[in-house]
Amino acid sequence: MRTYPRRPMLVGLDESNDSPEAVRLAAIEARLRGRPLDLVSVFSLVPSDLPVGDTWWPRDEARRRMMRANAIVNRMPAGIEFDSRLVPGRLADILIERSSRAECVFIGPTARHATGDPTAAERVAAHSAAPVCVVPVHAARPGGPIIVGVAGTEGADPLLAVAFAEAERRGVAVLGVYVWTAFPNTALGTLDPFDYRPAAAAAEADRVLAEALAGWQEKFPDVEVHRRALCGPDAERGLAAFTRDASMVVVAPTSEPGRRAQLLGPVTRGLLHDAHCPVLVVPTR
Repeated sequence: MRTYPRRPMLVGLDESNDSPEAVRLAAIEARLRGRPLDLVSVFSLVPSDLPVGDTWWPRDEARRRMMRANAIVNRMPAGIEFDSRLVPGRLADILIERSSRAECVFIGPTARHATGDPTAAERVAAHSAAPVCVVPVHAARPGGPIIVGVAGTEGADPLLAVAFAEAERRGVAVLGVYVWTAFPNTALGTLDPFDYRPAAAAAEADRVLAEALAGWQEKFPDVEVHRRALCGPDAERGLAAFTRDASMVVVAPTSEPGRRAQLLGPVTRGLLHDAHCPVLVVPTR
């Protein structure tokens, strides 16, 4: 990876994750933030028994992917410093390793494995040292709000810092969403979990969300702020519904404090596949 005085936007491609949308958004973000862009096209390792002089088709395909990515960047307005290279290995491993030296990592969503194993995008989102932007195949709505999904005040500040900065950069609003899916043995704020009433739950969720957003409204007075508290059994679906009209949704890898760092929470994992706008996963550890 080339060493830059400023951390680059890093975008990775391979045979199952050839995403022009991810390249395009990474280039846009590089220009907006005044950052360089690193393009990496990954191919499987060359077999040791391959005769000298024989071509290795995965490397040829990686070269073609890189040429397409370069063409996308070259069509952008001038001013983006970028580097592109072919790298042998596994896409997730390479992006995770390079993430500690990147400002943000961009990757397209890969189809769920029939075995249930994590996809490349899921692995990168779970392990990356830098924020990870998973870019869907359909474009986000121009001018839509930045959605930030929070699960109370604890651990919300890293997400809110990113969401408000992104909103200010784009000149759009922030929509804070708190989706509470409590069952009778869990609590929300000051509510008694054994005396669960939907109306009280909705009011308490709104109070917790307002508390989380209050300080950030003062720090970013020019950013319009909205909030929505949802009480329902399917947090991922409730949050995904808002992404149809959004520019981006910002979430943590997991909302469960005791969950192992290498595992994504079910809401974030679902959003990587179901969201209608880019999903920015921000490390909170």
